[in-house]
Amino acid sequence: MRGIYIRKLIFFLLILSLLLIPSGEQVWADQGHDLSGQTVGSLETIIFSADAPEAVMKAVEKALPGYEIKQVKGRSLAQFLAGADAVLAYDVQALPLIDSGADFHFYPLYTEAVAIAVDRGQTDADIKGWEDLSRASPGVNINSSEPQLHYIWAAISHAFSGKIDNDTTAAYLAAIHKSGRLQWDHPEAPIHILLGAPGADQYRADKNREIIIPAEGTLSFDIGILSRRPLSEGKILYIMKECQNSGYELLDSLQSDAVVPPPDREHLHPAASLLAEFAALGDITAPLSRNVLGIKRHVSADAREHHLVSLFLLILITFWMAYVKRHIIHPGIRRGFYITGILLLGWISVSLFRYSLFLHPEAERYSWYFYYAFILSLPIVSLYVAVNADKAEDSHIPLWIKICGAISAGFLLLVLTNDLHQWVFDFHSDNPAEWGREYTRELGFKMISIWVIISQFAAFALMLAKSWDSPRRKRAVWPALIFPVGMLYSIMYNLGVPFFREIPLTLGMSSLVFLFWAAVTYSGLIPSNRYYHELFAASSLDMQIIDLNGEVSFRSAGASPLEADIVAGKSDRRKTARSEKDTLVWTTPISGGSVVTRENIQVLNETRNALRRVTQLLEEENQILAQKEQVQSRLILLEEQNRLANEVNEAVKGKIQKMRDLLYDMDEDPVIQRKTLNQIQRLALFCKRRSELLIHSKQHQTYPAQELCRLVQETAGAAPDEFVAFCQIDNQLSYQTAAELYEYFHIANDIACKTGIGSMTVRFYPDGKDQYMHILADGDREDFLAALEEEMPDRGNIEISHKELGDSFTVIFRVREGGEDCA
Repeated sequence: MRGIYIRKLIFFLLILSLLLIPSGEQVWADQGHDLSGQTVGSLETIIFSADAPEAVMKAVEKALPGYEIKQVKGRSLAQFLAGADAVLAYDVQALPLIDSGADFHFYPLYTEAVAIAVDRGQTDADIKGWEDLSRASPGVNINSSEPQLHYIWAAISHAFSGKIDNDTTAAYLAAIHKSGRLQWDHPEAPIHILLGAPGADQYRADKNREIIIPAEGTLSFDIGILSRRPLSEGKILYIMKECQNSGYELLDSLQSDAVVPPPDREHLHPAASLLAEFAALGDITAPLSRNVLGIKRHVSADAREHHLVSLFLLILITFWMAYVKRHIIHPGIRRGFYITGILLLGWISVSLFRYSLFLHPEAERYSWYFYYAFILSLPIVSLYVAVNADKAEDSHIPLWIKICGAISAGFLLLVLTNDLHQWVFDFHSDNPAEWGREYTRELGFKMISIWVIISQFAAFALMLAKSWDSPRRKRAVWPALIFPVGMLYSIMYNLGVPFFREIPLTLGMSSLVFLFWAAVTYSGLIPSNRYYHELFAASSLDMQIIDLNGEVSFRSAGASPLEADIVAGKSDRRKTARSEKDTLVWTTPISGGSVVTRENIQVLNETRNALRRVTQLLEEENQILAQKEQVQSRLILLEEQNRLANEVNEAVKGKIQKMRDLLYDMDEDPVIQRKTLNQIQRLALFCKRRSELLIHSKQHQTYPAQELCRLVQETAGAAPDEFVAFCQIDNQLSYQTAAELYEYFHIANDIACKTGIGSMTVRFYPDGKDQYMHILADGDREDFLAALEEEMPDRGNIEISHKELGDSFTVIFRVREGGEDCA
């Protein structure tokens, strides 16, 4: 079920991103990338771009007095599609809409052509066309506003290759840029490549300016009114006449004798005849940035690439969240990672909507403000994850994190109310539609940046300090490298360094945050069960994990087939246990299934049976003698059959004898009887595990530290609740060292129970070649040490030291690896 939900989420994100990727027709039909934000939709409204000729607007205003004239910056066609009644548009914008079946009407008014304007007051260069321009020495300026830049790009390529393509124009402009002559939006440049009406008053008024139609050819564009309703022919003719009086002539309507065609008209090629090539051209941002200006080589350069990168990030983050659900077992960490993933998905999605949809200026601005809901939340979630890095059972939110969250909420409120006070961003224009482009960062922004950096650094430092004892801490170099890269990017981006400003903030920070947490998970700074399945599969224990359907998901090396009744009881979510002859089987429910464990208790059963026989012998002397002879006979027989069995019996003989003595001397007091039985149980458990150690020592050279830790935890589980053990040994041990450590731990537990120790904490750890068992206990030190001196075997490879700590005391056992004598 979990996989189905993940696939549905990925499919939804894929469809969303594909829907938001702009099509070729959308790109070339309206190339403006800055959202003007003018809300248009009322009737009788006609839209003009900011650079529309004043004479044309006056003519339309006189001819169409019932229309409201609105002049906007950028994306005028998009505003017409949003609801305006008419718009001044190019033929290559209007005709595809009409051809697609839209009920629109287009009325051409005048013609513009891509031409070369030379200021003869600054240069006398001999320029007849594009080739001359590329060889000339003066600077060449191009207006970067859209869609004019798009049409200039198309005209250059068509002049050289007879078709519209990116490579031709890119190569031509790249050569000019490489020579250092290409300029953008520089009105004082000596040479301009422009899109305009060659005979217009604005060009004829400048006596020094020469308008040149390139000899290699250029493109011409008819500009007219695109309307939702038909307009009267008389009004259109009136507008055309007024335009002609100002030099804005429509070349395709030169049928009047009063109008003389320009002598170089044969060099003009109508762009309307190349609609299919314009549609295929698409966005020119990427080739212009990379192939001409040599920038944005390492980041997405246009809207399509931005959407594809965003889609890739969305899918990666979704897969990472699925990985977290499967591998992170600590609830606090898992919850923090979920919130981080949701914040990243939300941030990228808001960015996609902001740059893909035509928004009201306030909606656009507040979507920009809302970025800071994600920016300010991520460090707080990082602090939450760092605090819970060592909390295995439950999550924890200390008071100081709540205070940090309140500070971030205050900063967010400061951003959301910026229109009222402008303490974060100070807008230069009185027009709210331009606030997103013309502003400076004020004190509030600097405070927010410092707060984000400090809180994120504190989270990383806290997490590193808590996780430094991880066995895979060497991999911490990856998050340690990514973190300063993220800090550097954030600082350089805010300082306006060009290389970093080319990377969109949303994609840059989202990628770095995602990579940082993925590296943290990989490096082991965050606890996970990434390697648990390998440990489980290599275990010699008889264990299996089954899912809710009874299918085996994981199986240990020593696992045996499951019985049908166990699989049939897969829906029983209760913890159960049962005994089958010499095997103990218990089922433990876990998330998504159950763990089925078997343990061979043959030795324990044999010991229990022997104890039962000994008890019967105590009741009847004759039966005791008879049973004793039988046991001795059996021991002799086992010694003859298997030398290994002799060694096993020799290793546990003293403990078995002690159990007999305890049974023999058992007091009638129920409390003492219970303590005696607990001691017998510990002795029996020791006999079993000590025998296993001896048997395994004949098969292997070393003993895994994990198995010794398991034996320690098992023995600690049979002791009183106040006795706790921690095993931090992670290297291979000789069987002699493992057996000695296990035996010393058993003796210490037994003595602590007998001498009335209130609480005891035992920690195993390595130091060089030595292995240490450190005991911290509350109680009578003298009785404990006296009993320890009596119980401990006389061996030269152990060194015991002790120290009194008030009501407590410590005892440290030092064992030399391989049985070497202590110095």
